[in-house]
Amino acid sequence: MIGANAVAHCSLTLTGAGGGVIDEHGFYALTAEKINEVNASPPVSLEDASVNTWVHPVDGTGYIYYPKGSLAGFLLDIMIRDASNNAKSLDDVMRGESEWSPGERELFAGFTSLLNQCPF
Repeated sequence: MIGANAVAHCSLTLTGAGGGVIDEHGFYALTAEKINEVNASPPVSLEDASVNTWVHPVDGTGYIYYPKGSLAGFLLDIMIRDASNNAKSLDDVMRGESEWSPGERELFAGFTSLLNQCPF
């Protein structure tokens, strides 16, 4: 069960197709839609789904990265909130300080893109 604070947080940060903020019921409907879309597609890892967005395979996984990535982020947020007693969220992780300098982050991103054979 999702805590009320997590639902409230997500409701305030998600927008619907029309650009407006969605409420709790809209959030649940949108999440169910994403789950159904992922379940209806062939199995593919999130990493492969990301690549498929660029290479456009014919197996139906070309754009599954977006709903699958959204669900993965949502689950990570729940795990972080649970582990921190709702004191931290995925937002804190993404905005948090890093031991790496901006230059080191750029170097790492460039190296990772080289290893994955994708443009940086």
